[in-house]
Amino acid sequence: GSARDEAVRCPLRRQREMCMRERAETQPGKATAQGNAAASNYGGQVVRRIHRYKRSISLKGTARVSFSVRADGTLGNLRISQSSGSGKLDSFFLKTVRRAAPFPPPPPGARTNFGVELHGRK
Repeated sequence: GSARDEAVRCPLRRQREMCMRERAETQPGKATAQGNAAASNYGGQVVRRIHRYKRSISLKGTARVSFSVRADGTLGNLRISQSSGSGKLDSFFLKTVRRAAPFPPPPPGARTNFGVELHGRK
């Protein structure tokens, strides 16, 4: 019950309350409400998967990696959209995203183009 624990729980509680409200407002079209939630949550799933596959590296720096996810979940258009200034670190970040692929196929209406900021050693 610390303040930190409460801060961690709050976003989930808010999401749950929002989902409950959304379901109540669209009761006849349950599948639509569930589909919207799946589409809304898809970006978070993609980013979490990338962070799970990220290994540690001794280089400092930050880069932005842009890519798309095709209908079957495979990776498309992978590129560095903002370089870290280190070719080695940029290459490491591209490999990280490749390792995380394939992603779950995106649900209808989900965003399929992403820009993810990745960080080297702090």
